[in-house]
Amino acid sequence: MRKYVFVLILILTGAISSVADDKDKDILLKKSVPTTRSLSDMPQASINVQTGILVVSLDDYGMYTLYVQDSLFEIVYQSVLPANGLQYHYDLSGIGDGNFRLVIEGASGEYEGFFTLIR
Repeated sequence: MRKYVFVLILILTGAISSVADDKDKDILLKKSVPTTRSLSDMPQASINVQTGILVVSLDDYGMYTLYVQDSLFEIVYQSVLPANGLQYHYDLSGIGDGNFRLVIEGASGEYEGFFTLIR
């Protein structure tokens, strides 16, 4: 009987941890070169660490370049981000696991944030 209870506890613990890992993690973005005055809004970014889906939005105008660097500062993903307040989804499941740097670069400057993918 104890064996069955122990197995049930392991199964429930695994199910709870997999649900907890499925949540999106916010990426704290900051300006690479800070300025004293800025009228532009900061980009918002979050990533689902299990699926690798990156969600980015920027309330500004113009086109921005979004790229992701690995821990060796090699660009592993690059795309164009229109700054119009809408949310854009990027599938980063193909870049593998590890520590990454997200860079969003455009008219109002360069923003950077860091995240980790572990699947």
